[in-house]
Amino acid sequence: MKIKPFVRLFYIFSFVICQNRVLVLDGEEDYVSELGDVNLTATVYIFDLFALSDFQSEPNSIQINESCADINGDNEINIFDVVGLVNMILNDSE
Repeated sequence: MKIKPFVRLFYIFSFVICQNRVLVLDGEEDYVSELGDVNLTATVYIFDLFALSDFQSEPNSIQINESCADINGDNEINIFDVVGLVNMILNDSE
């Protein structure tokens, strides 16, 4: 399904801000994923943290879904995203 650019922008903001969801636009297939689901397994779990930590230390060592990895929304993947993902995982386990 092709989505018009303005509608894409609306969906990105509505999913990220309102529902902790990310609209992933990969050119072939557009889909919604959960913010923090770095390895795209449909759940946010400790393995996403491992993948994000590996990517943060050596960006070319592992392939991740970068749109789901920018936890704090600053358009950079850095240690603050790793800390944010730790907090997401700990809050979900309570």
